[in-house]
Amino acid sequence: MKDLRKLFAVLLMLGLMGQIVSYADTEAQESAAGETETEASQETETEASQETEASVPEETQFPGINTGLYAKLAAENSDFMFSPYSLKDAFAILYPAAAGASKEQLETVFGLSEEDAQKLKDMDASMVFEKGNGVRSANRAFINKALLNSVHPEALGTGDVDITRFGAGSVRYINKWIAGQTNNRIRDLIPEGAVTSDTNSVLVNCLYFLMHWDSYPWHIAFNGTDVPSFSDDTSLRNIKEDGDIDILRLPYQRLHEGDAEEHLYAMYIICDNAENTEDRVDAYMNGLTDEKLAELLDFSENYGLPGYTDADYNVPCFEMQNTFSLKQPLTELGLSAPFDPAEADFSRFGDVCISEVVQGTFIRCDDKGTEAAAATAIVLETAGAPIEMPKVWKHVVADSTFAFAIRDEVTGEILFMGRVSEPQYTEE
Repeated sequence: MKDLRKLFAVLLMLGLMGQIVSYADTEAQESAAGETETEASQETETEASQETEASVPEETQFPGINTGLYAKLAAENSDFMFSPYSLKDAFAILYPAAAGASKEQLETVFGLSEEDAQKLKDMDASMVFEKGNGVRSANRAFINKALLNSVHPEALGTGDVDITRFGAGSVRYINKWIAGQTNNRIRDLIPEGAVTSDTNSVLVNCLYFLMHWDSYPWHIAFNGTDVPSFSDDTSLRNIKEDGDIDILRLPYQRLHEGDAEEHLYAMYIICDNAENTEDRVDAYMNGLTDEKLAELLDFSENYGLPGYTDADYNVPCFEMQNTFSLKQPLTELGLSAPFDPAEADFSRFGDVCISEVVQGTFIRCDDKGTEAAAATAIVLETAGAPIEMPKVWKHVVADSTFAFAIRDEVTGEILFMGRVSEPQYTEE
């Protein structure tokens, strides 16, 4: 057994990974001609091959947001967790307002489209949480009341809009809502000072998960330390082997006993084979793409492991909590335009750019089941400094004859109507 990160290359799969984005397209550069026709032809092929490799370095091959962001966070952290679904759901709020390079990069990095954004809405609506068990997701756009005239909230991908005046207390106000949506597992997500009176908007997704399974309490020697664990017999259909790597599927209980449907959610454990004496999980995970990961976690046609008759598992209980700024890793993965005041284009909503993306996560996994939570906040600032426009006043002065009407604004009926040519008024 190795350290917790290497055993649990899990990504909080939970069946919530969402759609997998495809590889970013790459183009090869053309080669220069040589000195002679024969040599030129040979050199052209050689140079074209070399330049193709040079023009598509490994780091530019976009693997997908799930495995791509996993690799970025794994390079800087030991134990960690993030929520691809919460991140994608938060950006789906902003996607309908995007245009130009901002829209293109959201589509490339997150695989977003109008159809996909609608699927996320449908998935949120279909989540069930009742009797303290299940999954729920909530989106909300917090908009600075002082800047309301400069934005169009109807352009966002959520109808839950909270218009409030930003300033002292705004961070506590937003964090309180986040805590309420995540059963107080994500608290103080947004740091003090991140939202000021000049902040335009804050777009938030909250995801909460509480599911149970049947298993037995046990202990396991993990890195030489005796720690609580949970174990049980399992079907060989819930295990895959990929070389020296084992993939274990742990389905959660159905939300309603007697349901005919398959389990809606499952955790997947990707770990070294029990006979393996070397750490191979990191290298294995670094070699995955979202497409490969989707295939790996598809057990629909997994009918067992040849050569085995029975199976069991033993998994340590664990708990962790993380908060990450995702601005830098997202930029490195190709999402640069939305952060650039000069290039960001969310004009359908307003003249804004993203100043910060922060995500907090929590997970507790034991013999009873899993409690997990995530919250993602996207902070929007005005893209450019406000331009001082010269004031041009229009004066309305009723200093001569005028007509008037008192109207029911709902029905349009005129309640009173008249004219004043010589105003008369008696002070009481």
